[in-house]
Amino acid sequence: MDLTSDNGNSKSEGDVPKCSAKIYIEGEMVQCLESKPICQYYMNYGGVFFCNHPLKFEIANRTIIDNKKK
Repeated sequence: MDLTSDNGNSKSEGDVPKCSAKIYIEGEMVQCLESKPICQYYMNYGGVFFCNHPLKFEIANRTIIDNKKK
């Protein structure tokens, strides 16, 4: 499966971390959905975890795809 990043570069599923996230503010922010984020890319703001991973939009898109499979 190919996931396309915002800059048009194609990413394979294996390139995207297996954590979960969702688009919080369209094109701006991605919310981390992990209950206890441990990666170096999360930011805690008012009790909400945000993802700052370079592939954050791909992670959110993969989460949507994975949830549709369930």
